[in-house]
Amino acid sequence: MRPTLLVMFLTALVAVGCSTKDPDADDTGPEEAGEEVDGAAVYALNCSACHGADGASGSAPDLTVAVPSLSDSDLMEVLENGTGGMAAPSLSGAEEDGLFLYLRDRFGNHGGA
Repeated sequence: MRPTLLVMFLTALVAVGCSTKDPDADDTGPEEAGEEVDGAAVYALNCSACHGADGASGSAPDLTVAVPSLSDSDLMEVLENGTGGMAAPSLSGAEEDGLFLYLRDRFGNHGGA
């Protein structure tokens, strides 16, 4: 092997071996890692513009009335697919779960009739 090719080959090996990426690092996002997502933050980013910060002062339906009237499965259906004039929010499964828990805690935890 020529010295120039040998130097290039060894340089490539060193560059690959000196990667700053930890091979044991966890590259999973919150959903894969099982971490909880802050439902309040998801609400603030995706819902408060229409429902208001308090859930009752926006142009959209009053969540202090709507959320308690929905069963858990119906509430999750709204979060996944939207309803009426509300388009389906673009949320990950972990964000949906975090938002669901936040809505139940903040606006009504009895899950409808």
